Parts: sequence; structure tokens; C-alpha cells
Amino acid sequence: MNSSNQIGGSLGAALLNTIAASAAADYLTRHAHQVSAQAATVHGDVTAFTFLIVLFAVGAVVTALLYPPRIGRDQSQRPA
Repeated sequence: MNSSNQIGGSLGAALLNTIAASAAADYLTRHAHQVSAQAATVHGDVTAFTFLIVLFAVGAVVTALLYPPRIGRDQSQRPA
């Protein structure tokens, strides 16, 4: 593992932590009288995982569009 992998992993973890903490704080602020800190934390985690799902889906679509289609061997190139 090289340093760019480690930096990328650290930045990704920091970004997800920021998203989760921001969502939890916002949820707790809007529902201060009705929910506990645990419920706000769960909301933040769900928001972060939803972000990851969307990011993964977008990456899968972009990857599928960028790779050229595989062309199968035609009959003349098949080994006997």
C-alpha cells in the first residue's frame, strides 16, 4: 500500500465523518424536543451511507459508459 492510498482513505473517512456529523447536528437541531442524541447519530449514519450508495452507483454507471463493449471472437478466429 502506498501513501496515496493511505491519503485517499483518510480523506474519504474524514468526508464521511463530516457528512454524518453535519446531518446528525442538523437533525438534532430541527428535532431537539422530540429525539435523543442516539436517534440523531443514526440519522447521520444513514445519511452518510446513502451518500456512499449514490456515489457507488454513479461510479458504476460512469465505469460502464467509459469501458468499450467487448467484441466476441468471430468464428474464423476460434481455435480448432
